[in-house]
This record gives sequence, structure tokens and C-alpha cells, in this order.
Amino acid sequence: MPRSPNGSAYRPAWSPSIWCRPFATAATIFPARIEGVGTARTLGPPRHGLWGLQAFSFVDDDARMADEGDSDDGEESRLLALSDEAIAWVIALRSGNATLADHEAFALWRLQSPDHERAAGEAERLWGLLGPAGNAERRERRRFSRRAVLGGAAGLVVVAGGLYRMAPDARATIATAIAERRVLELSDGSAVEMNAATRLRPSFSPTLRLVRLDAGQATFRVAKDARRPFVVETPRGRIQAIGTIFDVNLGTLADTVSVVEGRVRVEGDPSGPFELASGQGARIGMPLGIAALLDVEAETAWRRGRLRFEERPLGEVVAELGRYRSEPILLLDPTLERLTVTGSFRLDDPEGVLSAIEATLPVRVYRLPFVTLIR
Repeated sequence: MPRSPNGSAYRPAWSPSIWCRPFATAATIFPARIEGVGTARTLGPPRHGLWGLQAFSFVDDDARMADEGDSDDGEESRLLALSDEAIAWVIALRSGNATLADHEAFALWRLQSPDHERAAGEAERLWGLLGPAGNAERRERRRFSRRAVLGGAAGLVVVAGGLYRMAPDARATIATAIAERRVLELSDGSAVEMNAATRLRPSFSPTLRLVRLDAGQATFRVAKDARRPFVVETPRGRIQAIGTIFDVNLGTLADTVSVVEGRVRVEGDPSGPFELASGQGARIGMPLGIAALLDVEAETAWRRGRLRFEERPLGEVVAELGRYRSEPILLLDPTLERLTVTGSFRLDDPEGVLSAIEATLPVRVYRLPFVTLIR
């Protein structure tokens, strides 16, 4: 195991068993390959021979040879390598195992040039984006645990196989975890099929059956009750069922409504209220003309264990994948969000989707221990 300048043993944040296997001697590092990242990448040597922290850079073997004759490409590769190295430093220093000497070594690394300092600043900003998200998730889990206890006292009954029955006046928040799907049975005979990372709040009264969908995606199979309309409320609008089966997906830019059977009335869209019939779909918050372009089969493929994308922006695809894997995915370049993805994938294989994205789009995927980066 490498030792820091003060002589204490230190294991890098990325354990060799889960990320890379660099073979080290006291004088040099023999490059090792990283597997599972798409194209082969080589680990470059650490800076200054500082053993307290191994900060490796990613360099494509093919790019290394091509750059030898191209100074402009060489400069770009150098800056990219600095960015990768800075990210590795920041992750390792936040691992909980770093020593004071390791922090001092990083400070020296930053002082090598303005480019080093800029790369370090960008890496720290990236880490800052991850911190609040993780804290928010932990807070939400704690809140949900308390709500679940209160909800049980109010009449929430858990049935084997993930089926829930709600009391008529229950107002508990129901949530699914990452990669978890669940069926929720309501007291009126309606059923809600919840996708992963979904959160909703049923609230029934003698005159209204209201379900607030706060996050995620769900398919609603609505029981008929002419005296009490069934309404799904999202941050962008309201969908009233007219004896129907419909799907609602909260996206990053708009909410998607897809009608499997029957009809729904949609309110809250800038274009005004409108109705959708079986086989039709629309995005709330976007022009109504988008409705004709939606593929209802693709929007509801998750119920059949598939992910189907038809010219979907990469930003939306990344958000979808976030429902099925615990490590966050970040796009390092906002312009990448506009790239489109088309294909059908297994719902239980988000890594396969990432591999396909790297193989078909002009991007690189870096799988780090705590986050996946796309650049």
C-alpha cells in the first residue's frame, strides 16, 4: 500500500478491487488498464511522486498516439487529463481516509500552474453538486420513515408482494426507492403502478379523489365513480381521468401524459385545457402539437421491463437512468443534453444503456466509485 509523506499507510478512495489495478514500485507506476469504461484508457503516473495520494489521469491509448503529431489536440488532451486528475484528487480527499499530508500534497499540485488551479476549482464545484443531492436524499428517507410509521397508525396496511391498501382519508406520502417498483391499491378500487424513485400523496374526500404526484412516474388504473372525480396533480398541471388507464411521468423539462385506455382531461398547460384519447400522449408545459409525436408504447415500456427512447434528449435519458442506479450521473458539458438517444433497453441494465450511449454518441463515460461522469 502507498504511504504518505508522513509515513502513514493510505488506501486510495478508489479501491483497486473496484476500479483499477495500478502496479507500483518506489520509482514508477506501470500503467494498468481500466476495464468497463468503453474504450481502453491508461492510468498516467502520479504527480511529484507523492505517495499519500495516487491521482491518476485518463488518457486514451489511441488519442495518445494521434496527439504526438498534433500540438492543438495535445493541449486539449493535457487539459482534459488535468481535469480527470483533479476529480480523482477531490474524490480521494473526501473519502474519509485522507491525511493532512495528502491535503498538503493536493495544495502543492494546485500550485503547479493556473491550469492546475482551474481544474481543481472545477472538480470541487462538481463535488459540491453531489453533496446537497446526497444530503437531500438522506433527509427524505428519514422523513419517509417517520411518515410510514404515522401512516401505519392511520390505517395503512402492507400486503405481501408490494401491494398497499389505502384508507379513504389517508394522507401519507408513499415512495419507491431507486430500482424499486410497487403497486398501490386505493380504497375506491383504483390501482397505481409506481415506477422507481416515485413519490405521491393520495388524499380522498367525499367529493374528490386526489393524488399528488411529487416525483417519478406512475400508471393509474381508475375505478369509475361519477360522484368523485379522480385527479392527478403534478407541479405543472392536473389530469382528470374519465374511466381510464393513463401514465404520468415527471420529466426535467415537462410532464408527460400517456393514455393507455379511455380518456383524460389535462389542465394547466399554457395552451389551455385539452383532452387525450386512448393511444394519445402530450407533454404538459410544452405546445400541444408535441402530442402527435409521442409514442405511448415507448412511454409505458417500463411496465414491461423495458426502457424505450425515440430521439430522446440525453439530458432526459440521464434523468431516467437515475431512477435505476444509486450512483448519480452528471453531464459535464451542458451542450451534451441536446444529443438524442434512440433504442430499447432492459430496465434492469442501466449500465448497458450507458455503454450504448458511449458507443453511439460522441461522448466518454467515466465510472468513478461515487459518481458516473459523461463528457
